[in-house]
Amino acid sequence: MDVHRIPASGIVPAHWHYDIRYLLLASEYEPLQYCEREALDVRWFPLSQLPQVSTDRSLHRMAHKIVSRATDMRCLSAKATIVDS
Repeated sequence: MDVHRIPASGIVPAHWHYDIRYLLLASEYEPLQYCEREALDVRWFPLSQLPQVSTDRSLHRMAHKIVSRATDMRCLSAKATIVDS
């Protein structure tokens, strides 16, 4: 979960925003399947390509947490991927 402050905008006051994200482990040989009504931009990409895929600081914080925790548990492969939606 990523929690960050959203500044006030117009009549909407400043507030906390909660992004809930998931790490999925799947075979790289299985196609990504999703419901188009529920997601506009969903894709698999290698964790190493995150800087080219997104400048979203919250995604980078999540990736850092994943790598540091998974490395501690020795369970993250070099081909780890993130689903961006």
